Amino acid sequence: MANFDKAKWYQISTSGGGLSFVGTPAVLRDNKTTVQPYGAVFLRTSNSTDREQQWQIFSINDTTLVLRTRASGPSNYLGAGIELGDTGDLNGGNTKPLMGNYTLQDNSMFWSIGDWPNGLFWFENAQNGSSWHLSHTGNGYFDMSSNITAPQDEQSFKFKAVADIKDDKWSTIDMPGATATAAPKGSSTMINPTSESSSGSGGLSTGAKAGIGAAIGGVFLVIALVVALLCIRRRRKQKAIPKSTTDAPYAYTPVHETREVQQLDGRSIEPSEMPAGKDAAASPSWAAPQKEAPSGLGHGDMPAELPGNHQR
Repeated sequence: MANFDKAKWYQISTSGGGLSFVGTPAVLRDNKTTVQPYGAVFLRTSNSTDREQQWQIFSINDTTLVLRTRASGPSNYLGAGIELGDTGDLNGGNTKPLMGNYTLQDNSMFWSIGDWPNGLFWFENAQNGSSWHLSHTGNGYFDMSSNITAPQDEQSFKFKAVADIKDDKWSTIDMPGATATAAPKGSSTMINPTSESSSGSGGLSTGAKAGIGAAIGGVFLVIALVVALLCIRRRRKQKAIPKSTTDAPYAYTPVHETREVQQLDGRSIEPSEMPAGKDAAASPSWAAPQKEAPSGLGHGDMPAELPGNHQR
């Protein structure tokens, strides 16, 4: 089988080169094929910039590949459906190529490409087997033909790379729940290409980008944890240090000293008591006006004679 670069868009043309394969988006619903909705596949005048003529040829293994157009999107593939009659009956042997979502497809979406002796190529798919080739009918459409004896100009095609694929969404393929040489039976599976994709994103595959993103996220997480731990440690230190105490204002408590009054003769006189009543309750005893201590002389007594050495 020919080698194709899955990072290239190819134009697939008839032997003369004037007409090329067209794969349209899968939007048709007419109940005329076994796949609904589907996209029509036919021939159109060659135009390398036409998105419906730009095909990705994605090899699964050495013998099997899938095809999809830039216009159909990553989830719609070249397959084959049986054309239905007016009453909905199957027209045996009337199988035609179409574009369809992988969830609606069977093994007919898996193709093999072989070469004729003249350097051109033929198509066959896994559903129909090696006894049937893709053939254009002369009116711009295709069917699957069992007349495969060489030479077959209607079954001869050529390829030309026309552009690079620069979008990662084309770097993987979807698989239907079908059995084929390249696809295990079971639910839909994503197959990642084993070689590097040259899809214009620095040569990094989707997995590598995801790994780099995860690593960057991990670094930011570690930084956030370190900052959080430092904050917690600082708070604990602040709690451990006692707060500085300020001197409380000095509370003055008056000391009530007992005032001792002595008579002239040296005897102590107790402080006089206030008379009972409201005035007594209002003022403490020490606040009362001091009375002169009695002199020991009567009011009528004359003072004793002064000593002789006293000058008058």
